[in-house]
Amino acid sequence: MGGANHNVVFIATEHDSVYAFDADSPSCLLLWKTSFLGTNVTTMSWLDTSSTPTNDVYPEIGITSTPVIDSVTKTIYVVAKTKESVGTGCSANSPCFVNRLHALDVTTGAEKFGGPVVISAPNFDPLLHFNRPALLLNNGTVYIGFGSHGDRCNWQGWLFGYDVCNSGPEVRVGNFGSDRELQRCRDFGMVAQAPLLMPAAMSTSQQATATMTARRISPSPL
Repeated sequence: MGGANHNVVFIATEHDSVYAFDADSPSCLLLWKTSFLGTNVTTMSWLDTSSTPTNDVYPEIGITSTPVIDSVTKTIYVVAKTKESVGTGCSANSPCFVNRLHALDVTTGAEKFGGPVVISAPNFDPLLHFNRPALLLNNGTVYIGFGSHGDRCNWQGWLFGYDVCNSGPEVRVGNFGSDRELQRCRDFGMVAQAPLLMPAAMSTSQQATATMTARRISPSPL
């Protein structure tokens, strides 16, 4: 950073900001800050969670999950949730709720790989579903798990996997509910879609058990 080596503390907040501080500086030297907010783009209020709001995260919802760092590419991956009244189909009376995967340069906080990418899939409700678990980087894939705000129905568990081995990320999406689907994207764009179904040879009870296991976001093939 700035031509020098630093021990760095990275902080992600519910106010949709990421900070990098010099860990050895007695004055808590700020190396960089990146905010995902802007004009008509805010954090999500806890009051937006449902008609009977849940305050499990209070008073605002932005970055909840712990980011993950790829030390090889010097990239920190962050999922941020925003409430937006700009863009297609969005307005002050009918705002859009958006979850985005950001890939930031650890040395500057700048976006990388042409990102961010909007996390989406058929039947995925960006308002209802909530990324709380920490991100996981394993064998070149960033995994992102979703549950819901306060277990408000109807929701399903989701696991998104972004292949970041190459310069153009590819995403695999597992929908751990009655419909399980797989999507593939490259360069932050949809390229194909195929169903991911329970094996036909499984009995009804076995399928129910497998579905419940998947809903707990236990390891499951995508």
